Amino acid sequence: MKQLEKLIGPALEAVEKHLTKERKDAVAKEYDGYAASFGAALRTSGLLPTLAFYSDYHKEKNKPRRNHLLQALYEVVKLTNEKVALSNASRLLEVAVQLSASEQKQLERDLLNASIAVKLALRNFEPLD
Repeated sequence: MKQLEKLIGPALEAVEKHLTKERKDAVAKEYDGYAASFGAALRTSGLLPTLAFYSDYHKEKNKPRRNHLLQALYEVVKLTNEKVALSNASRLLEVAVQLSASEQKQLERDLLNASIAVKLALRNFEPLD
């Protein structure tokens, strides 16, 4: 089984846990855009700038926020990246800054796979306006 195929089930669970609200079968349509742009941001800006941009913890809690997507990705990446799984940090950016350059590259690859899995998982949820 390919790496991406192994991530689809955990991605579905992560989306349901972190991106749904009252209805467990629907997500805010903003998350589709956040997920679609994550991989491109990672490729063009790099790991740390992308994680910093998506770490919008200061925004209103009841609205769709990029950091909810990061939480879902964090949950999926824990399954493939030992350094992330063993970290006691609560945020992905905190984990990333503690890694060596080669470990950051591995995390970047793992996040790209996780973001693809989450994008595919989002297609199984109804978009909410």
